[in-house]
Amino acid sequence: MIKKVFILILLISLSGCTKPTNVLPATLSIEGRVLVNEKLNNEDFLVQIYKENSNEVIANSSLGHNGEFKVNIIEDGNYVMTTASTNGNDYKGNKISFTTEDNKLISKVDFNLIISDEPVQLTSSISIDPVLIKGTVNFPDGMNYVDIKVMLSDNEGGRPLKIFMVDQFGEFKISDIQDGIYYICAVSPDNKESSWLKVEVVDNKVVGEEKNILELK
Repeated sequence: MIKKVFILILLISLSGCTKPTNVLPATLSIEGRVLVNEKLNNEDFLVQIYKENSNEVIANSSLGHNGEFKVNIIEDGNYVMTTASTNGNDYKGNKISFTTEDNKLISKVDFNLIISDEPVQLTSSISIDPVLIKGTVNFPDGMNYVDIKVMLSDNEGGRPLKIFMVDQFGEFKISDIQDGIYYICAVSPDNKESSWLKVEVVDNKVVGEEKNILELK
């Protein structure tokens, strides 16, 4: 009798230590609205999200009756949100760039998209390259480059608009940004910052230095 009780207790203990196998990854839910020109009431649209500098759609959402949508992001990174017609027609619409870290938006973003009734005119003779801010982070030996971040902000020392990583040589590229004045700095694994550098973009071109150097000590 004692042996049977011991076996029962052992089975209960083992079952309590079993790890759940159906745990889902944490997600960030993004809600917004698409404003569609009334001339396109017969068209159906989707909201699509791409990894920045990629053509792969990683999430999409259909629209509600009033143009509302909700999409889930399960991985941190830099993203671009846009719209697409389910009928394959191309219409002019804005794009929204945003960055997530630790399943949170790193800056406040207005997720309202607008679609006009003008079809996009496609041409193979004109190609507009995305603006690239290039640079290098110099860091000490022994510092893991995987944990080094480069922050882009519209204010020196301000909240980042985007966060980028560096390669093993400390090099980085910042793309898909509009004309304006920006500030960049590098952040070490222990959250120490380099000096901030000012970068100006005019007519889709970076003014001044072709390559920016950030120093981590």
